[in-house]
Amino acid sequence: MKRSNAKGLVIVLGALMVLNFISPAIVSADTPSVVPTTLAIELTRTQFEELNMDLFMITITAIDQAVRDSVIFAKEDIQHIIFSGGSANIPFLQSVVKDYFDHPKKYYRSKQPETAVVFGAAKRGHQQEHDMHSDQGVACCLGPYLSVGIETAGGMMVQYADYMSAHEFDKVLTFSTAIDNQERVVIRVYEGERATTSQNVYLGDIKLSGIPPAPKGVPQIRVRMSAKYCDSHIELIVMDVATERTNTGTVSRWTTFAHDDEEIYKKISEGQAFEKEDRLIWENAEAAGTMTLLPEY
Repeated sequence: MKRSNAKGLVIVLGALMVLNFISPAIVSADTPSVVPTTLAIELTRTQFEELNMDLFMITITAIDQAVRDSVIFAKEDIQHIIFSGGSANIPFLQSVVKDYFDHPKKYYRSKQPETAVVFGAAKRGHQQEHDMHSDQGVACCLGPYLSVGIETAGGMMVQYADYMSAHEFDKVLTFSTAIDNQERVVIRVYEGERATTSQNVYLGDIKLSGIPPAPKGVPQIRVRMSAKYCDSHIELIVMDVATERTNTGTVSRWTTFAHDDEEIYKKISEGQAFEKEDRLIWENAEAAGTMTLLPEY
């Protein structure tokens, strides 16, 4: 059967419940000298779906794997679905795709794969417009980032930006001291997706001294962390509110910039795999108090 005939069959079956199909030129590859025979069959939509059920299931498996491989996006995050090519006209295939996503989406239909490619490129270009910044004529296209945070008492990592917002951020959090009469604090910066700093990557630190003696938990230490698009450094400002004593510094995001995308996604997947365990660790840590900074050690 010619490819054009097969494609036409798919399109017609998308509109009809029963099709009388006649192929006037079927030739066996094993016996090419035999006179071509004619095949005439009545094929219902149900029969067609049963014959191709394994292919439909392979399609859903491929979609599910693509969603899982994306790491960053879950099914709930996908808002637009494009049906393209001859097989996209099969009503049953459309229905199983919609059942897979199981919540409202915007569906687009196009018989031309080229149209889908152009549409996708246009959408990606619009998104990339916000993710490209130029410095002296050099454009920077952003890849995946890891979450960033600082270490607090108990070895916990308090996040300043998760992996979805770590491209550019500016955030201030207030901490306190972990022991009585603590005169200095150290701000240790980590990158990673786990709850504890021992399972993440140390990037660097800055210190602040000269905190007036006071019971633990009384001093207010404000820590500001910020990063800009395409910048491999994180800016830090730490200040004791009572005295306004301040220190500033930078640390390098060498983990994100030194590893390829696959390694970054692997770390993100690992964090998602241990999400429940890390949540329990956080619940226990919060009960003990986590917003305190240790002195230098």
